Amino acid sequence: MCNGPVTRAVCGSFLRRPYSSYRVCQVSEPDSASRPGTRFNLFIGLVVSNMHSQMSSMLGALRCIHDWCFTMTRHIRTYVVAVAMMLCCCMTLTGCSQDGASIDGRAIPQGQLAYYADQARLRTSPGDVRTMASVMRKAIADDQALFAWAAREGYGDYTSWDAIVRSMKRANVSNMATVGQRGTVYGVTTFSIGTFHSQLVAQAKRYLIDTLSQQAGQELYVSEGEARQYFDRHRDAWSGSQGYQVIRLTVDAQDADPREFRQAVWEDGMDDTGPSEHLLERYPSLSWNMESISKGEGGSPHAQAMASAIAQLKKGEVSEVESDGQQLTCMVNVSAKSDDDADFGEYSSRIITVMESDKLEQAIASRAENIKVDIGVNEVKELMKTR
Repeated sequence: MCNGPVTRAVCGSFLRRPYSSYRVCQVSEPDSASRPGTRFNLFIGLVVSNMHSQMSSMLGALRCIHDWCFTMTRHIRTYVVAVAMMLCCCMTLTGCSQDGASIDGRAIPQGQLAYYADQARLRTSPGDVRTMASVMRKAIADDQALFAWAAREGYGDYTSWDAIVRSMKRANVSNMATVGQRGTVYGVTTFSIGTFHSQLVAQAKRYLIDTLSQQAGQELYVSEGEARQYFDRHRDAWSGSQGYQVIRLTVDAQDADPREFRQAVWEDGMDDTGPSEHLLERYPSLSWNMESISKGEGGSPHAQAMASAIAQLKKGEVSEVESDGQQLTCMVNVSAKSDDDADFGEYSSRIITVMESDKLEQAIASRAENIKVDIGVNEVKELMKTR
């Protein structure tokens, strides 16, 4: 078989020539470098080798980029977590509450917020929600400190708003049952939450003073020596020539008639140190404090008018009742009308009463500092929309 061009050519030569003329020719293979196909293959190999080198470089670069991105992602994730933790810490330190108003982390009931908002609104300028929030926080902390302290001393547990509301409802049911049986109920027949809360605060303070001021070493005890020092430091305030000592009595307007209130104070409402037990039972919302009214000509026109009115009263007499629409107020002159310096013996019991009250308020304020109350401006704004 003659296959291939070279073989066919040789075969053709054999066919055309006689055997004697045949000359054997050795056909040598061309070297690989001189073959066209081989040169092409070398070219392709060089191209592929170059591309492989470039791709290796690119893969190395991509690998570096991947490693860098992975490292940066890990760092970014770490930074995000760190920033989130810092924000949480800042919110905790600044008193921000994401769960609304709270006392030591416990949510404040809406009714309690509404009550303190109404009280704060009477003591702040209209629309000043920032000051309202501050006043509410202080009032709630003070009351919580008072009730917690009184509870530890055996007064009863009124540290939760629900306990106060339940106690008020029981008192109202009991009073109505007494009225239904034709019994006598002194004071308020049906308590409002404001009246009942005010009564609890006044009674808790009285209970603590009576319990913790009886003997030396107790927290609210005031010795006669301490009272004497206080008198010497504030002699002008107790001197008949400098001013008048008065007891200011205040009661919720809804709980009393002005004329009847003044008459009750006049007849049997006072003793040497303050309101009598009978008066406190008759007017549960009654609050009082002792203060000095200067005889001087300085002060506001209202203060001057007040001093002038007190000057017309004898010791023990009661002023006319004033009303601001929310509360009724009258004053009892407890100072002797004398131009001589006040005698300590005459005022010692009242001075001790004042000092006991001062100690009580300072102790409450100190305890209130450890109570965390969160009420934000936004909560107050939302609350005021419903008032």
